[in-house]
Formats: sequence, structure tokens, C-alpha cells
Amino acid sequence: ERQEQRETFSLADYDWIGFDLDHTIVRYNIKTSDEMIFKAYCAGIVQLHNYPAELLLEEYNPAFCAKGLVYDKERGDLLKFDENYEIVQAYHGSRKINEEDWKAEERAPFQGITDHNYYCLTTYFERPLAAMLVKIVDMFETEPERIPAKSYREITDHIYSSLYLNYAKFSTVDGDYFRHFCSEPGKFLFDRTEIKEWLERLRKSGIKVFALSNSLAEYAELMLETIFGSEWRSSFDLVLLHAKKPAFFTGNQAFQEIEFTGKGDHSFFVVNETV
Repeated sequence: ERQEQRETFSLADYDWIGFDLDHTIVRYNIKTSDEMIFKAYCAGIVQLHNYPAELLLEEYNPAFCAKGLVYDKERGDLLKFDENYEIVQAYHGSRKINEEDWKAEERAPFQGITDHNYYCLTTYFERPLAAMLVKIVDMFETEPERIPAKSYREITDHIYSSLYLNYAKFSTVDGDYFRHFCSEPGKFLFDRTEIKEWLERLRKSGIKVFALSNSLAEYAELMLETIFGSEWRSSFDLVLLHAKKPAFFTGNQAFQEIEFTGKGDHSFFVVNETV
């Protein structure tokens, strides 16, 4: 009965269809990109805050990395919650915390992704942070004098600054992420010719196609050239970049039209004016 009540969904019923870029139109090679992101974060925290240089030599361990993990800023624990915000697994560094112990601990109730007592690793770009947090918390426990932070919360602040260094602007000098990515983008992205052809079929059917991404304009252009080729502009009617979702949907920032070199009969680009 419930199945009969559902309305049929068809793309043909819509005038405009929008897509994100990262991990939607753009498909990353998780194995190579995760390892590169991990090393970029480690390099940033060593550069900015003088963390032990052996972090630069650490191998990436994906065993601790998954979207949706939560870091307790007060206790330094890496947590996995269920849909009711109940802990189902916990680690302190590489040490697993048994259920009896985590239930006995005094911990601020988790209120969701905006809770200032916790850092939620909600995106693929944050997944590798779990591996770095495991390494840093282990160091903080065994050799606290070597860690510049005085608390687990301060470790979080240092991590934020490493993320900012790597992502705030498209630079091959200030952080390692764009430097490594720009040197060999095909190592981190899969070809998406079949998706490009599908988008062009949508447009030929009369549907307008747009992309909406938080990515910086130069980064988005490089990604699209890598996965679609130099004629990628023919796949879109509109591309909106540096969108700052989710604030994009409720804010009223002005737009700025920008141009890129190359052919582009159909597409134009706008980004949020405020950076």
C-alpha cells in the first residue's frame, strides 16, 4: 500500500536539475586522495604549530577513517554514534575503549553536528583527519611535552588551522593539498566521460543543467577538465562555485560573474562575492 502511494519520480518533469561536484559529478580515487589529504594535514600542523616532524613520515592508516566519526574535544576520544546519538564504539588514540568504561565516563551529551564540544568528520575531506587524530592523541598521552597543545580542545584548534592552510585559497605554495593535486590530478580523479555524455543528453532533451559546489573556481575548473576534457563547458548551462553550502540556501550574498579562458558557448560562472 505504501509503495502505491509513492509518486513516480522522473527527471523529465523538471526544468532545471542541479548537481554537486565533489563525490557526485567528480569521483575521487579514495585510496590515493585519502592518503594525500592525510599527508597534507600532517604537513600543515607541523608547519604551523611545530608538531613532531615524524608525523610527516607516518603511514596513512585507513582502518580508523570513516565519514560520521565524532571527536570529543574535551576527552580526545574518537566516537561512533548510532541514529539516537548513543555511542556504539570509542577509541582514545589507538586504544579501544570498552563499553563499560565509556558508559562510566562523564561526557557532555552529543547534540549533533553543530555541537561545539565535538568535531564531526562529516565529509570525505575530513575522513583522513581521524588517522591523524589517532597519531596525535597517542603522542599526547605518551610524550605530552612534545605536543604544542595543552589540551585536546587546543589540538582541535590546530587541526582547524591546518585545514584552512590547505583549502582556504587555491595555492600550490601555502599548503600541500593543491600542490599535490595540481601536479597530477589524474592520480586522484576518475575519468567521467560517460557522465558528461549523460549530462549533454539531458540538455539536448530541453532540461537545463547546473552545478553547485563549494569548491574554489580554479579548483573546479581543473577537476572538470580532468574528468570531462577541455570541452566540459558544454555539459552545463550554469555553474555556481564557492557556494558555501549550507549557508548558500538561506543567505543573500551577492554573486560575481567570472570568466575562464577557453570555449564556452553555453556556460557562465558565478561565485559568492564575499570570501
